[in-house]
Amino acid sequence: MKAECWWLDIFQNSVNLNDNGDDNVAKMAALLYYISPWLLRWRGTQLPIELIIGEAGSGKSSLYELRLSIITGEPLLRNIPSDLKDWFASIVNTGGLHVIDNVQFTNKDLRQRLSDEMCRIITEPKPHIEMRRLYSTTGQYRLPINTVFAMTAIQQPFYNADLIQRSAIFELGAIGGGHDSNWVGTQLERFGGRTSWLAHHLVFLHRFLRYVQEGNWDNTYKAEHRLGNYEQCLQVAAKIFGIEYEWIAHSLVERTQKKITEADWTLEGLKEFAMETLAGNPEAVHEFGALEIAQWAEAHEEHYLNSQLINSRSLGRYLTSHQVTIQKVVGISPTAMRNNRKMFKVGPSK
Repeated sequence: MKAECWWLDIFQNSVNLNDNGDDNVAKMAALLYYISPWLLRWRGTQLPIELIIGEAGSGKSSLYELRLSIITGEPLLRNIPSDLKDWFASIVNTGGLHVIDNVQFTNKDLRQRLSDEMCRIITEPKPHIEMRRLYSTTGQYRLPINTVFAMTAIQQPFYNADLIQRSAIFELGAIGGGHDSNWVGTQLERFGGRTSWLAHHLVFLHRFLRYVQEGNWDNTYKAEHRLGNYEQCLQVAAKIFGIEYEWIAHSLVERTQKKITEADWTLEGLKEFAMETLAGNPEAVHEFGALEIAQWAEAHEEHYLNSQLINSRSLGRYLTSHQVTIQKVVGISPTAMRNNRKMFKVGPSK
């Protein structure tokens, strides 16, 4: 007997999820909420940074208030930290889910350092932070981290591919009229209160672990997503709820590539260049150098102000340092040198 998916009901009927007509977006969000943060580090499982993006009045904060009310009973939403030490102190003393509400960075250095630290903590086997002991020049604390990171923002707060590849990003639209001022309480009571919600999650976890114990876990599974066990956990959760699961691997890759492209202006330009190049003859392999791309960008009304894209030297360095990401997202890959110039190609996959 399949389990009832309460979170799917929430995403389909109680929030304005921007899914562009894709029913799988709500399913992905619902399945994530059943495994995160409950299965953090189970068999080495790595769970993504959760980012909810949406304009004011879209219910971002309310969604996390509901989530935290269920998990801890305390809907504590934090402000952006003033520095890295404040953030360290906050995450060390938080278990389960650490939520920063309404993220808007004015300090670019803090944004980069937070991004680097979250990427490190998510993928480390035994995540920790190190802090110098007070009144000591050599002593250090080594403190474990046991939390999933979540943030809400009006606009995407991070632009680097490393963090986006480790993130689950969902967008909400404004609710408009008829807003329920007690939305969190309504959603809790609609399913029987916090006790019923907790019991519901525990029943799911029991079914999940029993399903795995019965031999339905592939230790040699080759995932498309870079986070350990994340993709397979979503698939197992889908099976428990009687949801088709074959779309999950493709959807994770597609959504990640789309978000990376949206956040990186240069990558967006390269994708558009590749599409226009293939439009003339999609069956042929096209070769070009950074200079040809830069000349195309200079004549393009949307990209002529992109200093990295129109500068062939700077663009050449970008193409080299982001080679794997560009090949996966755009389809442009390096080829043989020609006249002492590094060449690239795009064409149909063999």
